[in-house]
Amino acid sequence: MPESIQHVRLVNDLCGYICNEFLNGDSGTILRDSSGVSAHERCYEINGYIPDVIAKSFTGSIDFVIGEAKTNRDIETKHTALQLESYLTFCSQESHSAILVVAVPWAYHRIARQILFNIARRKNLSTSKFIVPGIFRA
Repeated sequence: MPESIQHVRLVNDLCGYICNEFLNGDSGTILRDSSGVSAHERCYEINGYIPDVIAKSFTGSIDFVIGEAKTNRDIETKHTALQLESYLTFCSQESHSAILVVAVPWAYHRIARQILFNIARRKNLSTSKFIVPGIFRA
């Protein structure tokens, strides 16, 4: 199924956020699961799912970022819950410092945070391993 315009906007904003917050403005280390990117720039599978964005940083306190964009239509689905659980588990198990960044429309910010907190509590995972920035207006 083709990406919605809302999802494309969220992924683009997510990439910008990750570049600014974790990569010191450099976008050269970002992989995307998006049409129009070459095979060597595409995300790979992590714990059974392919995220929207993967970034590797060699500066700062975080060295691996998983980015996932969710629209108002898919934030509360079972698939999303399983996907976020798999990424949060990966971030919690890695020996390096990894974090999950979830982009949602502003109106769904609180819902997304609650979903992630519930997953972390149920699976006994660290809540410091995810961020839901409040800047996405898609």
